[in-house]
Amino acid sequence: MSTLLPSLGTDHFARLALIAALAGLLGTLQSSTSAAAELVVTTAEDEDNTDADCSLREAIRAANDDIAVDACGSGSLVDVITVPPGTYVLDLGQLSVSSVMTINGSGAGVTILDGDGSSRILAISGGDLTLDGVTVRNGADSAGAGINVSSSTLMLSNSVVTGNQAIGDGGGINNSSGTVTIVDTTVSENQAGRDGGGINSSSGTTALERVTLSGNDADVDGGGIQISDGTVSIVNGTISGNFAGDQGGGLFKTGGTVTLTHVTIADNGATTAGGGVFQTGGTITLANTIVGNSTSGDDCAGGAPISNGGNLDSDGSCSLTGAGDLSSTAPLLGPLAANGGPTFTHALVAGSPAIDAGSAPGCPASDQRGVMRPQDGDGDTIAVCDIGAYEAEGGTLEPPAAIPTLRLGTIALFSLLLTAVATVVLRARG
Repeated sequence: MSTLLPSLGTDHFARLALIAALAGLLGTLQSSTSAAAELVVTTAEDEDNTDADCSLREAIRAANDDIAVDACGSGSLVDVITVPPGTYVLDLGQLSVSSVMTINGSGAGVTILDGDGSSRILAISGGDLTLDGVTVRNGADSAGAGINVSSSTLMLSNSVVTGNQAIGDGGGINNSSGTVTIVDTTVSENQAGRDGGGINSSSGTTALERVTLSGNDADVDGGGIQISDGTVSIVNGTISGNFAGDQGGGLFKTGGTVTLTHVTIADNGATTAGGGVFQTGGTITLANTIVGNSTSGDDCAGGAPISNGGNLDSDGSCSLTGAGDLSSTAPLLGPLAANGGPTFTHALVAGSPAIDAGSAPGCPASDQRGVMRPQDGDGDTIAVCDIGAYEAEGGTLEPPAAIPTLRLGTIALFSLLLTAVATVVLRARG
């Protein structure tokens, strides 16, 4: 031991923590590389047969059942399905996930899962799905026409959910007693015959980060998103241009707990009330959030949200009384547009009162586009986070946190353990 660690100085505990962390990583790699199977889709045809290729449907069945299907190979506990560019039209109905798997597309612009207006795209029941880099479009069903999550887990990232239509709730996505996490994704132009044009969260947990809900429509309530129970959090999100035939054009809530942090809710409308937000039960807490420019219905209706400070509404209907809140104040937003990052946002135009006006604690390290927060957007040499999902770029940045130094012995040990990890990975791949 003394040869490897010649001097246990003040960084002794840091070195021990490093050993434990890398040893754990080494063990994880050893077990996961032996258990996981990689299944590569080789045809865009929707089929389940034995013609010596691998369709997406066949790959999912192999992963669900841990068996060999056609030319896909055999699934094994935790499986990774690779889907190349192409349009995958579901002629045989929805794809059903009931196990633990990852489906990696080649990017939302090139890997497209299409229900052709006659089928839901994905149903997750008793499963755990990580879905990345796809477009989910043209689904049709009674609920959750794009993706339906029932007592399951969904992690959706770098994707687009668009053009799906539900007869009932959840045009794009429906969460019923599941755990849904959505990151760097657009949910747009979906339609529900009842509630939740973009997303319906009836129970469970739904977390959105750097997500845009735009152009969705509900015949009744919750054009962008409808929440009836459970917990919903949105961080660095944009809810824009959605419409409800009754209440809650952007967001409608009848129960549960909702937290909005650095969210921009703009240009939404409702026929009856709450063009931006409508709530009748549970709680909505706002922090550094914009609710404004509603095209019909007030910005807020029903019960008043709880303010953690630094919020802005454009018509005074949100009853904002927290520290730094700006009531009846025009936010001065640009149109929903590609302002950088994977999703559309509303830029803060020059002179916007939202610039450097965020007063609630816990400002995220970056905005919806990935631009670092805080910045000196108003040029007064003091960097303060902006209100909403967009951080106006300026010239003054907060200094980065100090990075602790590692002594030479610790660096040598780190290098040794990384070499061991690399060896395991290479052997597994070989």
